[in-house]
Amino acid sequence: MTLLAVGVDVSQHTLDVALCSSEGQVTALGSFTNDPAGFEELEAALTKAKRRHQAEGIHLVMEPTGGYEQPLAFFAYRRGWVVSLPNPRQVRYWARGVGIRAKTDRVDAEMLARYAVAQTPPAWEPLPDEVAQLEALLSRREDLRAMLRQERNRLHAMKARGVYHRAVAQSIESSIAHLEQDVSQIEQAIRIIRESTSR
Repeated sequence: MTLLAVGVDVSQHTLDVALCSSEGQVTALGSFTNDPAGFEELEAALTKAKRRHQAEGIHLVMEPTGGYEQPLAFFAYRRGWVVSLPNPRQVRYWARGVGIRAKTDRVDAEMLARYAVAQTPPAWEPLPDEVAQLEALLSRREDLRAMLRQERNRLHAMKARGVYHRAVAQSIESSIAHLEQDVSQIEQAIRIIRESTSR
């Protein structure tokens, strides 16, 4: 099956997109908004490009960018496109190896399109719902625990100095109580998911 290689540089608000033919010819497709309307425009543009290149499908490659790539990844996956989310470090090593040094959104999109053709990165598949939910809960618990440690350390250091305003201590103590409650709620949700999946 002939796939059209599509590289996408993802930011919070925009998608810079480039194509690479099987012969290695790279072209910029343009910039699209990183939202449902932009996804629809991208799909229309790729449908035309696919016909032009006589490709049977689309292989979309983008680097993970803190979650900004997820909505497009799910959109593309539901359309039946092959989606790859390669490790950015591996992509950078490969880019340096082939002499790509510049760092702009357009160049990154072109580089990812070339990477798709040269390396054929593996296809990504979304996690099952329960696993994705558990992963999100575990990540949030770690965030809350880190904030809780910071607040406890802050309170301890402030009391050790012996000079502070009572309102500051009350504010930190209130924050600690709130964070402890949040951690407890997250841990309860984690237990529920683990119990349901172990049945």
